Order: sequence, then structure tokens, then C-alpha cells
Amino acid sequence: AARSRIDRRRGHLADLQERLRTRQRSYIESQWDHPQIAEARLSSELWEVVRNEDFLYTSPRFRTMAPGIGEIPDSERCLGGGGGGAVGTGPGFFTGVSLAMKDSGKLLVSMTGDGEYVSGCQALWTAAHYHLPGLWVINNNRSYYNDEDHQDNIAKIRERPPENKWIAMRMERPEIDLAGLARSFGATGFGPVKEAGDLTPTFAKAVDAAKSGEMVVVDVWTENRTRGMM
Repeated sequence: AARSRIDRRRGHLADLQERLRTRQRSYIESQWDHPQIAEARLSSELWEVVRNEDFLYTSPRFRTMAPGIGEIPDSERCLGGGGGGAVGTGPGFFTGVSLAMKDSGKLLVSMTGDGEYVSGCQALWTAAHYHLPGLWVINNNRSYYNDEDHQDNIAKIRERPPENKWIAMRMERPEIDLAGLARSFGATGFGPVKEAGDLTPTFAKAVDAAKSGEMVVVDVWTENRTRGMM
């Protein structure tokens, strides 16, 4: 009786999962050929380059950026998504993991936003000083967008002009050279990557550099988001 019940449930869940995967594939396809690089394409292209490596994701964003992309085969491949809502912790967290895993042979990979990167980029000096290898990929939409999204909502609630939400949030005019900033701390910088066709070859070079012992930052310009991550 238990086996029959389990088989019925398995069949029901398999159908639900296939429908979910179909929606996920459709979403990725819809994001693929945008005029600017979409976050879903950024995450997907990175995954294709690292998937056959002995990788460890320190801050994956597959669920929100590219649902259905990325497979975590065991507990030693992903440290989870963090918690507590702290701002700017990614760079320091990554550097700590790099120190702990320095002689493991794993390829450490982090996907971080430009705002998070700027909030904690001084951790790069520590990584360079102690020769800690790894790969940071910067999802650079040139905005502290979670706060921009929040300011938009609050402006509407308080009947203030939401078109002012970008003030003190957008990092444009001038844009920051995030790869150059990485180099100033002693790391290796690639980018900014602005064309989707350049993602895979740039990621391949960055992975080779990280595997050779370098701390690598890849700055990728993505389109401005239309919603926050939270």
C-alpha cells in the first residue's frame, strides 16, 4: 500500500516538475537576446563555463537570476545564499572562504552585484596580499538597485515623485571602472564586458587565471533591473 501511494505521488510531482522546468526554460529563452546583457544570460553563460570544474559557489543567485540553471551535486559545491540581509558582505565573505579553501584545489566562484562589490571591495587587497585565488563576477547594472526599488515604493506611499528614486542610487555619469578598481588592489580584472557574445571567452580566460592562482574580477554590464532581489 505504501509503495502504491509513493508511486502516485512520484508521478504527480514529476508532472509538476516538468511544467516548472518548461516555464524556466521559456523564461531563459525570453531573456537571451536583449539589447543589453540580461542577468539570466550572464548567470547561464557563467554556469556553462564552470559546470565541469571542481567549483564552489560562495554566493549563487541562480534562483533569482536564472531559475532552472545550475546544478549543485553535493554540499561541497555551494555555501548557500547567505542570510540576515546584511549589505556588502559578499566580498569579505568570499575572501574568508578563499583563505579557508586556499589549498583545496577548488575553483571558488562568486556572483555579486556592483553595489555589494563597491561596499566591500577593499577585501580584494587582502585576497591579493595573501595570494588567494578565486573568481568574482560582477553583475553591474550601475545602480544600488535594491534601494532604488525600495525608494520607488516609499515615494509612492508618501506621495513623492518616484522619478527621483535614482538619486544617490545610480552609479552612472560617470560609471565606475570596476575591473580597473580590482587591478588597483592587486587583483586581475577583465572588462567591462558589454556584449553577450564576449561572455563565454572572457569567462574562460578568467577561469584559467583563477586556476593558475590569481584573484580575478570580471565586470559585466547588465541591463537595469525592473525589480529588487528581495
